[in-house]
Amino acid sequence: MSHARQQAQSVEILSVEENAADARFLREVLTDSGGSQTDGGIMPFMEEEAVEKVGKQVWVRDDSLAHESIVQGASGTVGDAHAEFPGVWVVSVQFTFASDHWLFLPFSKEEYARTLEER
Repeated sequence: MSHARQQAQSVEILSVEENAADARFLREVLTDSGGSQTDGGIMPFMEEEAVEKVGKQVWVRDDSLAHESIVQGASGTVGDAHAEFPGVWVVSVQFTFASDHWLFLPFSKEEYARTLEER
């Protein structure tokens, strides 16, 4: 079984913040009209692209994540790449607020490019 398939089948216990982030992403996937940037759908990462992002340091470009209590200029680390749904790869970025308070948020390719800048 591939590593990606094992990750997709693993059961995780999510915090309230992670559940909210997953719900935000799921709404976008369910309302996606095809996945191109021109029709308002999301653009998923290809598996190789997503895996290459793991370990990258990023910072937030603007205040678009303020609703998650993440301010412009906040830094994070891409901690995971996985198939959210068949053929829909995302990366999860970990934002740390304190040593015992952190949040993982999933990003499609389009969201990543629009919201985050690599360091």
